[in-house]
Amino acid sequence: MATSVPDIATVIEELSGRFLGRFGIVAISDADENGREIIEVFVAGDTAEAVESLPRSAAGFLIKVRRGGRIVPHAGS
Repeated sequence: MATSVPDIATVIEELSGRFLGRFGIVAISDADENGREIIEVFVAGDTAEAVESLPRSAAGFLIKVRRGGRIVPHAGS
């Protein structure tokens, strides 16, 4: 019996529930790297704690940690 592979949106939703707001993680998104779907995890500040807390992959999707800034709403939008 073949096992089904979840789509990337489902994996991102699960990771968001577990990690968003922890270890400086401010966003989790999908991306394309050399024609391959990956998961990008954006952190504010030092990435070391986030890198140590996250798996290297989830459901076969590579996870890359990217340094970003704090995300704030834009006034007047």
